[in-house]
Amino acid sequence: MRDSKLIGPQNLHPSRIFFNAEQAHGILEEASRTLTSKEVREELGVTEKVMADILGTGLIPRVENRADTRAYARIRKEDVEQFKAKIMAATTESSSGGLSTIRDVCQACGCSTTDVIALVTNAKLSSVTMVKSEAFRLNDLRVDLTEAVGLIVPARVAEWEKHNAGFIKLDDARVALQVKSLTISYLVQRGLIVVKKLTNPYTMRRQDYATLESIRAFEAEYIMLGELSKLYDTHPIVITTTMEKAGVKTSPERAGLVSRFYRRAEVDAHRIAEAVARLRK
Repeated sequence: MRDSKLIGPQNLHPSRIFFNAEQAHGILEEASRTLTSKEVREELGVTEKVMADILGTGLIPRVENRADTRAYARIRKEDVEQFKAKIMAATTESSSGGLSTIRDVCQACGCSTTDVIALVTNAKLSSVTMVKSEAFRLNDLRVDLTEAVGLIVPARVAEWEKHNAGFIKLDDARVALQVKSLTISYLVQRGLIVVKKLTNPYTMRRQDYATLESIRAFEAEYIMLGELSKLYDTHPIVITTTMEKAGVKTSPERAGLVSRFYRRAEVDAHRIAEAVARLRK
């Protein structure tokens, strides 16, 4: 009543509070057509988090949001019934044989419960059923696992790529630079390649991604020994011998499992092409 400004902010005992019943009639009537999010959660048989996600994604609209003094939102009964009707209308199978639970789909591809529900309510799945029970429960929903994952993951990857176009996986960086397995770690440790923790859209696990900007910057400033060897059609030892005579060593100096490289400026400054040609005569 106080939220609707039917009573003032005075801190009076409930027995001393009066309000205009005629003025409140419409508000009370509207309230009778709504449920709290807690009531809807219990009706659907879902956790508080799943209920919050359902409301947050708009699968069920709310007419009144949560407030600091109230740990629930108000939802029209009509909207809850429409939500359930959409799910029932999407069912295509009479038996749940061979179909999977929402939890199975979530575990298979790291998606949320609402991702699966949205596929159902938007009629994106060809195999859907509800296990028969006395009451409507979202846990009774069954879908084709392969079909659901096949729709969720590609959409998630496309969205990820749209927002993270400047990043690639570390193994892709290794392939792009054509270097040995531990080279990327070596370059990252020395700040020559910049990485950022991102969520892999396939596994939904956090991992390091290299920035394309830092890879391009590295390629602009450095050249790999293997690339020089191919460029001048000679053995890497010929390149290193020539550069050492000019007082320039590779980084790192020892090969091991890390590919060696030079600064392009040093290679150009010592006219490596001419030096290699002389050495090969």
